[in-house]
Amino acid sequence: MNSMKICVAIIVLWGASVFAAGLSTSPGDYLVASELLDKAGLESRWQVNLPMKPNEKIDTMYVYDNYLYVLTTQNFLFSIDRSTGHIRSLLQLAVPGLPVLPPMHFDKKSIFLVGQEMKVFDPAFGQILETITLKNLGGNYGGIARNQKYAYVCGSDNRLYAYTADEGIRAFMVSADNDSAIISVIASELQVWFSTLAGNVIAMDADSGRKVWQFNLSGPMKAPLVLDKGYIYAAGMDTKLYKLNSMIGTQAWEKPFFAGDKVEMPLTVGQNCVYVYTVGTGIYAVDKQTGKALWNQPQGYAVLAEHGSRVYVYVKPGVLSVMDNIEHKEHLGINIARINRVTVNMTDSWVYLGSDMGRILAACPFEQKNQAAESK
Repeated sequence: MNSMKICVAIIVLWGASVFAAGLSTSPGDYLVASELLDKAGLESRWQVNLPMKPNEKIDTMYVYDNYLYVLTTQNFLFSIDRSTGHIRSLLQLAVPGLPVLPPMHFDKKSIFLVGQEMKVFDPAFGQILETITLKNLGGNYGGIARNQKYAYVCGSDNRLYAYTADEGIRAFMVSADNDSAIISVIASELQVWFSTLAGNVIAMDADSGRKVWQFNLSGPMKAPLVLDKGYIYAAGMDTKLYKLNSMIGTQAWEKPFFAGDKVEMPLTVGQNCVYVYTVGTGIYAVDKQTGKALWNQPQGYAVLAEHGSRVYVYVKPGVLSVMDNIEHKEHLGINIARINRVTVNMTDSWVYLGSDMGRILAACPFEQKNQAAESK
């Protein structure tokens, strides 16, 4: 136990020294010039240069609560305070080369599925609190979901497994009637919803696995389901976005939204819109209430954040577009040519931009920066 405390202390001290050395304070060092951000109504808040090994790059970034997670190509996980840029923790999440699924968040913690292991990470302490081995899981396919009682895992054998959350003991398993591969799962305390590659959306009782309802898309699915305020959003290779009542599975819109191309990437759900990306048509902002498009950015790749009616959209290669959900048009685009890593942040209006070599810039709307300064 004492040796563990010493190791943790060393990591914290090393992280603090990395922070001191890596945080950029000179505006001239920023990945995006301040005058360009100013045009978009943004100000640089901080920039950090992460300590990266030779040939190591940023793989993915995630926003959760007050933290920005950065996972590298070597499976090294950085946890960064979103308001200050302070590196709170850094650890080797998995051996290099081992697939790590995007985390799901539950009870102020983040759960990573690595092979047969469920790793529970607490960002407040910067540690893996526990590693639970999911017994008799041959492999995972599409992800993990949690409630108080169970962890639900999409197995590589076309089965959805329910494991006891604390011990990892398999309680039951289910499959689709057509035995299609299960690609995504989300859970509440009462119901669990999962989707299949064949285009089935299935709701089941959370404790027993009993099927409650099923809705079939008119084609296959790759994009994961999203639950928002009592509705399930499902999009498929049939080019359609569906809004379903989560309790009974009926369609909430008069007709699905047609995106014009196959929807394969995850949806982004904002305050009033669902943002849909396709390779052929870019990004559509779809009104949650009507199912109609408010605007389309044909070159858009990812929605980064919302601020009021403004929506910040990453356009490849290297443009930040400012769209408007009220005026239904683009206000402007600024050059961010040095940026090739971005993340979605629907928690607040902060925008996080990065380069694959380990530099990350945080920017926020003018008034939010002033509020943050006043709170210090």
